[in-house]
Amino acid sequence: MRTLKPLVGTLVVLASSCVMAQQASVPVIDRSDGKETAAPRSAPAPQQRAAMPPNQVAELLMTLDQLQEEVRFLRGRVEEQGHQMDKMRKNQRDRYRDLDRRITLLTQRLAEEPPKQSALPPVVPPALAGTEGAGTTPTAVPQLTDSQAYRQAFAKVRQREYTQALAAFAAFERDYPQSLLLANALYWTGEVHRAKPNPDQEAARQAYQRLLERFPQHAKAPEATYKLALTEAALGNRQQAAELMQQVVRQYPDQQSAQLARDFLSQN
Repeated sequence: MRTLKPLVGTLVVLASSCVMAQQASVPVIDRSDGKETAAPRSAPAPQQRAAMPPNQVAELLMTLDQLQEEVRFLRGRVEEQGHQMDKMRKNQRDRYRDLDRRITLLTQRLAEEPPKQSALPPVVPPALAGTEGAGTTPTAVPQLTDSQAYRQAFAKVRQREYTQALAAFAAFERDYPQSLLLANALYWTGEVHRAKPNPDQEAARQAYQRLLERFPQHAKAPEATYKLALTEAALGNRQQAAELMQQVVRQYPDQQSAQLARDFLSQN
């Protein structure tokens, strides 16, 4: 559009010059003696520019109109594209806010879950094993259920005590290998590794992989696959990330993770 404006200005000047030249060529009438006699036309100066034929003036004016119309058209296209970009930015912002709201609701719901009793028998510390029947009474050691241990670890996440949360989730994975909450613990282990001030994408990738290997049918599997794809992308493995995103769309088409995966594939 910027290159058209000087051309339009030049054509306007040329058209104005042509009109003035046409007006200058009209004969002058001398009425001083009562007779209409045409004054002799003076010979054009050697450097005077010849008047442009009327047909060329008409062509210039028509070209000028066409260029002005093209400028108006291009201005309209620029305004339309600006509107589309504003709309895309708004949609992206709304999508981010919706995702943040979902994560907040999920966090609150997990925090409000009633504690579940562990399916595992209480663990007896090795120091007390074998003392029964030896005439001594073992000291009672309080044993947390898997639900209580999980809630304590997750409380560290809500308080953003990432180092303590990772240590608590690692202890949970070690102490409750058969717990029904282990998949959740592995998922949040990956999330904490990605959310801490110095993200550890490799550690997050390993946590998501352990979850998917041990619990491929778990409700966390769609989100874990999507997050695994994000970690692969962050590590520079673009092909692996794209394949995982396609897997999410193919295996979980109705999940929110599938929509996020489609957005990722369309933008990358």
